[in-house]
Formats: sequence, structure tokens, C-alpha cells
Amino acid sequence: MAEQNGKRLTMWQIAELANTSKSTVSRVLSNDPHVSEETRKRVAQVVEEHGFRPNLFARGLRGGRTGQIAVIGRWMEEGFLANVIKGMDLVAHNHDAHLLVCLAHSSEDYVNLWERFADGGQVDGCILVAPPRELLNERVASHHVPAVLCACQAPQSRKGWKQVDSVVLDNVRAIDELMELLVNKGCRQFVYLKGTGDTYDAWERNEAFDAYITRHDELSADVIKGAEWRDSARELVLQYLEGRTGLPDAFVCFNDVVAFGVLEALRSRHIRVPDDVRVTGFDDTTTADFISMTTVHVPSVLIGQETAKLLFLRLESDEETRIARNTVIELTIKYRDSA
Repeated sequence: MAEQNGKRLTMWQIAELANTSKSTVSRVLSNDPHVSEETRKRVAQVVEEHGFRPNLFARGLRGGRTGQIAVIGRWMEEGFLANVIKGMDLVAHNHDAHLLVCLAHSSEDYVNLWERFADGGQVDGCILVAPPRELLNERVASHHVPAVLCACQAPQSRKGWKQVDSVVLDNVRAIDELMELLVNKGCRQFVYLKGTGDTYDAWERNEAFDAYITRHDELSADVIKGAEWRDSARELVLQYLEGRTGLPDAFVCFNDVVAFGVLEALRSRHIRVPDDVRVTGFDDTTTADFISMTTVHVPSVLIGQETAKLLFLRLESDEETRIARNTVIELTIKYRDSA
């Protein structure tokens, strides 16, 4: 980075000295082809005159790669994000690149982090892991570094997102297969524990469950909203069971963590699984395997690998207007003792 009087220059200072704007400096640093050669040379000269050192700025100004990929996630839970990152790093290593991983503290923070990396020039590209769906309302600018959506897909009608590649899970087919398994076991009355739906996977699983119940008149379902974590799921299920004389045939949960809370609630009421009621999850975490819970297996390392592959394909491609690729990951049911 450039320095002035022993202090590092900010992009604002570089812009002022180069007689241009901060956004233009950002585009120069991210090697945006729409910046004029004259402006590019002027910014590069300012940085070099004030103690330029060969780091991220140097590589960006020279049209090269920073060698860093930003990965933005929301939380580290039960190994999903860790395994996704592991898969990404396996691919990044083969491309002599490193991952810069950040966890967002809120939906707003997620958006801000993405905008900062997309416009900052300090990374070659961004991977957005399970972003809040409201992120898709943001506009993808032409000077942004390439981005790939992991466990999310943008509608093609959203402006700017047509060139953003994505990796999604085949949630609909997985929910259908899971429900068929339970129906074949004699289940007719269900309770579905849904998340808030602010991520693509949660929303799609909720939609798939509702659609399945709608297509089968002989089935009925209650929906418990707001169960995001084990503790909240346990409390909500205890509230649901309070005063009830009968039990549903099965609790279907949108992820494993919520299913663990359901199992805790049932155990505290001395309700036997699967003799009295069946319970299923989604993700196939290590804990699910350990306690022998039926769930949907999500190959998280593979998801990370496929996401990183799409990003490097984009970085190495000269097709700037290429329509986005979308990779669909198939899922399998892990049938165990709880169903």
C-alpha cells in the first residue's frame, strides 16, 4: 500500500492526489477494463510516488491477481460452513490462492461486507455462502469483482445477477423423497419446524414441504415457526405439546440443529422415538450420525469445491457477458433409527 509521511494512504487520499474519485481508484485497483488508460496510469503513479510496495495494490494496478478470495458466511454451525470452506480451500490451493473468511453479524453486515469486498480491489472474487435473501435486492455493478452464490440462487429477473454463478441443493427432490419415506411408514399427521426463510435453503425447503402436503389430500400438517436453533426448537415443541392428548406421526425439521431440539423436548416428556413419533432432520451432521437420526445428507465439502470451481472458471474466462452457470447438488436420505 502507498504511504505518506510514514502513514498508509487511504483510497480517499489516493483519489485526491490523482485528481479522481474514490470509486474510480477502486475500479483501477480491481482492474476494471472500463477505466481509461490515462486514469489508470495517473493512479498508479500516485501510489508509486508515495512509497508503493508490492502487495495487493501492486498486483491490482498491474492487472494481476491478488491471490485472495473473500468468503462471507453467516455463522459457524455444526460443521456445515467449516466443511464448505474446506472444499473451497482444496480448489483454491490448486490455483495458488488463499481464502479470506469473514462472518457477518447480521443481514445488514453481510450486505456491507459484500459491497466492501466487491468494490475494494483487495480480492479477486467473492463467494457468498447462504446469504440473506434480501441481498438479492442489491444491484451487482459492472466494476464489482466476480461473485458466486453458494447455497443460493438469484432470480434471472434481478438486475445484474444474470452473470453471477451459483451452487444450489436439490432441496425439493430431497423433501419429496423424505416425505415418501415417512408416508410409506404410515405417517399421515405431520408437524413441520421451519426457519425464518431468510436463506434460500430454508425458504425452498419450506415451499417444498407445503407443496407436498397440498398435493396429498389425505395428509395434514401443523407448522411451527421461528425455530432457528436447538433451544428455540425445544421450547416451541414443548409449547406445542402442552395440553395435547394426541401426537402427530412425525416431526419434520428444516435442519438437524432444530431436530436436536425436538428430540430433547420429546425426551423430557418421555415420548419415545420412533415408537411414539418419528423425527427427521436435514444436513446429516456428525451429531445426527452419532445419535442415529434420519436426515438428508448434504455433501458440504463437495458444495465448497463446486462453488470454488465456478469462481475460478469465471476468473479465467474472457467471456465477460456469459450467462451464469448453476450447479445443482444431489442429496440423499440417510435412513436411521428416528424414522
